[in-house]
Amino acid sequence: MSLYGLYVQEREGKKIFENEKGFITYLEMDRVKTVLVSDFYIKKEYRGTGVAKELCDKVEEIVREKKYRYAMATVDVSTNNWQHSQSILEHYGFKPSGKEEYVIYFIKEFNYG
Repeated sequence: MSLYGLYVQEREGKKIFENEKGFITYLEMDRVKTVLVSDFYIKKEYRGTGVAKELCDKVEEIVREKKYRYAMATVDVSTNNWQHSQSILEHYGFKPSGKEEYVIYFIKEFNYG
């Protein structure tokens, strides 16, 4: 695991899936049966090659394995390429659930019955 991965695990309790092409960090909130995706990054040369799908699928596996009810994420509209982040979330079934000055909140609900 990278130093960044160790850092977010130790400092913030987040988990990470990473490889040489990118990473996704997330926080499991067992009490409310939710996963919060916090950071997501793909190197420029690997964008559009399926790496994002691979990492998102790994997080979704955790959600389904633990039968979590929700996955949540945010997009900071003050960052570069925020529209692309929004597009990725919407592609994976996340729906906008609120907005503040610089942040759009997204949620995806999972049903098991």
